[in-house]
Amino acid sequence: MKFVFCVEVAQRDQRLLELLRRHLGGGISWRAAAQEHHQPTATFAVRSHLAHHQRTIPFMEHYLLQSAKRRQFEQWRAALAAYELEHPTRWGRGPSSCSQPGCGQPVRGRGLCRMHYYRATGY
Repeated sequence: MKFVFCVEVAQRDQRLLELLRRHLGGGISWRAAAQEHHQPTATFAVRSHLAHHQRTIPFMEHYLLQSAKRRQFEQWRAALAAYELEHPTRWGRGPSSCSQPGCGQPVRGRGLCRMHYYRATGY
């Protein structure tokens, strides 16, 4: 599951996206018109969970008025929190340790260090 905050507008309005990027981080991408009579578009997106917690969520809590979009944001925020409780990140904790008792070596694969991985798989 991915949690992406995204705004897409016609390229002529990309100044709005540049202001959002200045406040929220994230990135802007551009796409040519899908059909001859359509406008080319610019899309702003924030994908990082850390950026969501540091910038996107506080920004929306402060500026988003009571509306259907506010309720949609609150559901998205609750789903993000539930996902992070169910799938905690290991970011910043260093490499995982071998699952064999007393080993402590860094993991190569399958939760095992190089030596234990070789014993288990023969590779």
